[in-house]
Amino acid sequence: MALPHQRISPIPDNEPDAVPSLWNTRYDEIDENFGNLHTRLEARETELVQARGGKASLDARLDGLEQDFANTGLTAPVAPISAWHYELQAELLRGLGQSGVYQTRSYHFGGDDAFDRPWSESFAPASIHNHPNFKGTPGMGEFTAVLNGYYVRTRHNDYKLKRPADAGSAFLATQEVEAPPVPAAIAGAGSVDAQIAALRGLFRDYQGGAFPGGFGWTLSYLEVWFEAYQEVVSDTYESFRHQQYVTTVGAALREVLKYNYGGYKNPTENVAFEPPVVRFIDESGRPVMARLRYRIAAVDVSELGDLRQALAPVDDWAQAARTGKAPARFKIREAANGPGVLDALMQKVPGLDGTGAVLTESYGAAIIKEYGGATQANAAYYHRFNTGATDAANRNSFRRGFNDPTLFVAMTSRPEVCPMTVSGQTWRFSYAMPLELILRTPLERWNPHAIAEVASVSGAGTQASPYSGVNGDARFYRVPAAFYGTEMSFTDPADTGATAAYVIAGNGQTVPVRAAGIHVALPDIPGVGSVRCRYPIYPVFHEGSHAQGQIEAMRRELETARGLALSALDLGGTAHRQIAAMAQSRIQEGEFVLANRGIVAGCTLAKSTNATRNLSLEGGRCFARGRLYSVAAELNAVSVPQNTGPGAVTVSAYLVLVGGAWMLATTPLGGPVPEGAIELYRLTIPAGSTDASDPHLANVVLTDVRRLEPAFPSHVSSPAYHYQNLNWLPDDRYQLRFDIVAAEGAPCEPDDLLVGSRAQNAFAVSLAAAADNVRVRWQVTQMKF
Repeated sequence: MALPHQRISPIPDNEPDAVPSLWNTRYDEIDENFGNLHTRLEARETELVQARGGKASLDARLDGLEQDFANTGLTAPVAPISAWHYELQAELLRGLGQSGVYQTRSYHFGGDDAFDRPWSESFAPASIHNHPNFKGTPGMGEFTAVLNGYYVRTRHNDYKLKRPADAGSAFLATQEVEAPPVPAAIAGAGSVDAQIAALRGLFRDYQGGAFPGGFGWTLSYLEVWFEAYQEVVSDTYESFRHQQYVTTVGAALREVLKYNYGGYKNPTENVAFEPPVVRFIDESGRPVMARLRYRIAAVDVSELGDLRQALAPVDDWAQAARTGKAPARFKIREAANGPGVLDALMQKVPGLDGTGAVLTESYGAAIIKEYGGATQANAAYYHRFNTGATDAANRNSFRRGFNDPTLFVAMTSRPEVCPMTVSGQTWRFSYAMPLELILRTPLERWNPHAIAEVASVSGAGTQASPYSGVNGDARFYRVPAAFYGTEMSFTDPADTGATAAYVIAGNGQTVPVRAAGIHVALPDIPGVGSVRCRYPIYPVFHEGSHAQGQIEAMRRELETARGLALSALDLGGTAHRQIAAMAQSRIQEGEFVLANRGIVAGCTLAKSTNATRNLSLEGGRCFARGRLYSVAAELNAVSVPQNTGPGAVTVSAYLVLVGGAWMLATTPLGGPVPEGAIELYRLTIPAGSTDASDPHLANVVLTDVRRLEPAFPSHVSSPAYHYQNLNWLPDDRYQLRFDIVAAEGAPCEPDDLLVGSRAQNAFAVSLAAAADNVRVRWQVTQMKF
């Protein structure tokens, strides 16, 4: 397109008031501008020519497109139909179940029966697993969920325990949910061994029903919302190694279909199913596009106190039939027809406006209130029960949704969330469901070795190349290895952080430590046992179905019938018990374990002369687990606990296998020797024996209790034995039968069990094999009445 004047005529410069340099400069600028406009207009003219598509005008092109569309037969508006179809799908899903987990990945599971298909549990509920070597990171695999009828499929989650940031922060900003502080009584107990003893005592209190300081609860939850559509997308929450690698909606669709098409599993597990939809048709008829998004976040709920009383295991018959073991899923005991503990938990969860936000939800003049009251509800936090305007059925209190018992809803004002505007009023909402209750313990912040926190950790975590410090990124190791009684036994291939590592302590020494992060259940603690830390409490979509309701009703009938049958059996049980009591002394059975461990040579202890209350270990050889091991000498290998009490106490020094090496350790004051250890000496510590009063253990008596077998395994002089008590028998002429259930490290047959003596009320048996941890099932029979 040509301009009428390609150049501007020069402005005269011979007027009396003219300034030639000024006028010529302005003229050049005007000329430049016109040149730029000319280039841009030619580009637009080219675009218009292309848009006409060979037609004489744009109107002709549009007429042709309209005719093409009419020829397809799709004469109704496509966008409203798309929006209606998406909502129809949601309506159907709402009627088929409740808001909750829809499925977990099956991996290789399956079979002939319907219960062979995993629903909400595959290897574990929602595929939870262990990553304790990462700070505040519960492991969780992929799952699908339906919230308010809207379906999403997650990536591999492995989420961080982070809460929504304060209101006014950036969209989806989060802050770390810290574990409670370590109680002063633990940190101030003194030496590492003293702190270990004190913390074990705290865990004993917890297992005994108390809820001591240093323990708390964190609730994690799944949150879903419709985000205003944009082609470029990013991930919505943090994970240590799992982030979506697609950056556009188109790329996400291609990746989803690539794996759905042939059923091949995405090896990285790093793409979610979050569909873009026509969410709404505004009042001008324009479609409002959105994309369904999700995230996992967490909040601290410790102020609600000890929540164990509110937890109950889910009696999942299908899961029990598939796996042959009790399900590991839990539920919050619910109130019948109103808010309960679960509501108190979810009301601690802010919506997308963030922590501390306050919003009012209203529909015209009707303002939403707290359930059953007149107090205005804070719609910025999640609710499922509210009070509103009196309805056509003369009721004003309601549960969210048409008929969804597990739907929690929060309002938001964030512009990133797709709006819905009707008659001048705009709403934005998100949906949530609980995932897990996580017990937070002092172990997460306990640092008795004073290990330095560093930004970048060097070393390999071995004794020869220890870690230089600790950080939350895969190097979160600082719990003394001696705190636990055994090596951690993780069973899921996805687990990390199972074994001990070596780290440089604050005093420069290399120490063995365990991971301090989140566990599904802690390893065995001597005198305490294992402590469960993660309680999956998510609802399951299918458990809100009509079929599930029928099954639950039938189960109740069966349990009633079972109770009646048991009562009938009990009526005849008295006679049976009388017979059984008479036969009890004639047929007896049970199990015992023979531990076959000891020392071949060396492994003596000596009191240190240059370190306070330390013992040094002489090198040597030991036997355990059916084989021989070398034991390395170690100077100042372990410290001996102080005794500030009024009387003498006994402590055992023992060898324990840590990371493939046998290391010296001591029990707490009066504590037992851990399972799997080899006891070497018993130490009698007099009253008042402390670092100050007896720094070199002059008054501590070391009693050698080593089981010495120099010729093991070819010959033993003091074989492992067991003394078994019996209910009194008429005489010692009874039949004794053994069965080897298990043995470790070497073969073992019933003939390797030698009965040394027998009496009417007991027998003694010794082991003539090299095996360790020999589990024996025995039966005594004397049928002469």
